[in-house]
Amino acid sequence: MKFSTYEGGTITVRRAGHRFDFEVKDPKGETTATVEMSSDDAWSLLSELGAELNA
Repeated sequence: MKFSTYEGGTITVRRAGHRFDFEVKDPKGETTATVEMSSDDAWSLLSELGAELNA
């Protein structure tokens, strides 16, 4: 799944077995960060974000 950032970059989330890879790119398409998380941690992050958006 891919999300757009407010300044024109992207955050791409990919499942890789029992973990998730998050790749952050700037508006020019250059990778600025990569993060690997366990499935549990990724689920917690996305759930907390959803809860915050619904607050």
